[in-house]
Amino acid sequence: MKKLIVNYTLLFTLLILLVNCTSSNNKVDNNQLSKNIKPIPPGTAHICGTIIETHDTSGLFVSLIKIDTVFSYGHSTPPLAVGTEIETNISENVLDSLGGKSRFLEILNSKKKIYIELKSQNLPTFENQNNQQWSISNLSLNK
Repeated sequence: MKKLIVNYTLLFTLLILLVNCTSSNNKVDNNQLSKNIKPIPPGTAHICGTIIETHDTSGLFVSLIKIDTVFSYGHSTPPLAVGTEIETNISENVLDSLGGKSRFLEILNSKKKIYIELKSQNLPTFENQNNQQWSISNLSLNK
């Protein structure tokens, strides 16, 4: 009986030591994590792609992009299939943020994969069907 009491006391002491020796600094703070994660806006997709061709239409570049990887979607964003090609618009604002048309043409001629943020728009047609149009809101060579 005395041996049983000693064993339980020893077990209880070890349990207390283990609980008190664990560091609370290593615990994950879910509130802090959620603050660091930026939500993707609705109608937006983050992809990696290759610009196949581009032409200038009155100050608006229209590009054909082959989708290599789809990283994430915002709420209510239409799906994009890897391997497909989509036509996108690139506005003057995006070109200016890259450093102008000449910098965009350098990126285009590099034939490297580009990280792209796409925004979708549903354009109504006369046949009561939705016509999906994509525009580039941001792009870079580095993710």
